[in-house]
This record gives sequence, C-alpha cells and structure tokens, in this order.
Amino acid sequence: MSLNIAPTTSATALVAGRRLQSLALHPTRSLANYTPHSSATPNSAFLSGANTRGQQTDAKSAPGVNRVPVPQAQVHECSEQSSDELSAVTPGDKDHFINNGPSQPFKLSALMEHNMKFVQTKAYKPYLTDRFPFKKLVIVACMDTRLTELLPRAMDIRNGDAKIIKVAGAMVAHPFGSVMRSILVAVYGLGAEHILVVGHHDCGMTGLDPSKVLGLARSRGVPESTFNTLQAAGLNLDQWLSGFENVQSSVKHSVETIRNHPLLPQAPNSSKKVSVTGLVICPTTGRLDLVTEPDKETAQLLKRAGQQQK
Repeated sequence: MSLNIAPTTSATALVAGRRLQSLALHPTRSLANYTPHSSATPNSAFLSGANTRGQQTDAKSAPGVNRVPVPQAQVHECSEQSSDELSAVTPGDKDHFINNGPSQPFKLSALMEHNMKFVQTKAYKPYLTDRFPFKKLVIVACMDTRLTELLPRAMDIRNGDAKIIKVAGAMVAHPFGSVMRSILVAVYGLGAEHILVVGHHDCGMTGLDPSKVLGLARSRGVPESTFNTLQAAGLNLDQWLSGFENVQSSVKHSVETIRNHPLLPQAPNSSKKVSVTGLVICPTTGRLDLVTEPDKETAQLLKRAGQQQK
C-alpha cells in the first residue's frame, strides 16, 4: 500500500529557510564552520529549535505511562573505571521508565497507523535536514536496544549530525563487507572525515557460541541439507557467526581494519587523512572510554578530568 500525502509546504524550502534559525539556536555550530558541500546542496544542522528527545514527559505525572522495572542484570557495572557512575543510579531509578507510553508488541497495522498520523500532523518538521552529516562523522555502533536513544544522547548526536551504521557488536568483520562499503560511501559520497567505532560493555557478541545459534536455526525448521550445502560451498558458519572475547580488543581490531583499508586516505602526512577512533560505551550510564590513542586536545581534557576526580 502506498501512502501519498502531499505536504502543503516544500520540504526543501523548509530546510533552506530554517538553517539560520538552527545556527542561532545552537551557537556552537558557527557560520565559520558552516561550509556547503556544493553550491546547490549546503550541509545542514539539526533544524529544530528543540531536541524532542530531550522533551520527555515527566513519567511520574503522565497518565497512561507504562512503568517497567529494569532487571538488576541490565544495570551493568561496565568496568572498574566506570562502576562509580552507578552510584548515581539509585534503587528507585532502576525502576525507571523505558518508554514515554505503554509498550505494545509489534503490529504492522499499528506502525502504519502511527505513520499516517505522523505525516498528516507534520510531526516530521523538527527532523528536517539533508543527507550530509553536519559533524562530518560516521559512527559504527552495536544494534543493542539499550543504545537506541542512550548513544545519541550521550554523544550529543542529533538528526543530521552523523551517519550511524548499526551492526551486531559494532564489528567491521570483513574489509570488503557491507559495513566497510557504507563507511567508504559516507567518506567519498557524503563528506565524512571522522569515523568512530563504538562498542559497549555487556555485549551479546561477547563469547557468542555459533553452535547455539545454528542449533536454534535447526530447531526453527532450517533443514540439515541447507547446512550441508553451505558447508560444501566453502562457508564456515562457525567462523561467520563468531563473536569476540573482549570488547576493547574487538573495537581495536575494527579500528585497524578501517585504518589499513587500501581505499581510505591514510598517508601520515596527507591533509585528507580520515580520523578513526575506538570507544566503548557503558549501556547503563552512557559513559565513554577511549580504547585508541587520543588527539592532543582530548588527552589534555582527560588529564584534567583525571586530576579533578582525585
């Protein structure tokens, strides 16, 4: 079914007309740094006067809100470095609100009904931007549900800021796979200059047992003949489905895969060199830890932060 709802105002005109408003509302996005990718298609900031993700309803006073207790296992003590952050999470906070409204099982009809209302009420207007990442940034992140809103909030990422590539474990498993292809398209086709690989603690890919995954596939009806055919074709399913033992090591491996890619400009003295950085995020607090070497400015920041904590 095709839904053709023509907007009364051109989206292109809205984008063009609200650029200066966005820059005024976000003063860190100065005109000096606001350079167009071409004369016809300038780069765009986030175009809303307010970040709707930051306008969550007060859950305690909102009617009809579904209060969902979070199991203790989900409040993960990310590392010795970040476990102190959990002191800010009180027992009451652990029964926090996962949603701003009742959580319902997925139904395609419900999704389409919501979408019709979203378009008809022009709820899309706060998200208007163009395809070029304002921060010239690519983020390779995990598909973990805890990071859906936490990661962009923790990293100050708003609509239009970055290209976000989500994949299990934030792994760049093959130098010529779909993740690397997306990175190259972002760099050469969309003007990206910085790449972040963001793994997370308590990742489902840690210690993943391929035999269990394949066993579940068999239990759900995938015939043995299919496995035999794939094996005969030379596909090592155990290797293909393998995870990792340590998230920091996995992030470093993905960073090196990107940095050493023959199609990326990585000459030491090249002005066109693309920066590639590895981070690990805590899925509870959103704390970020660097796992690759920082630049000079970041090193000074981390040094000052360490001195303040002592």
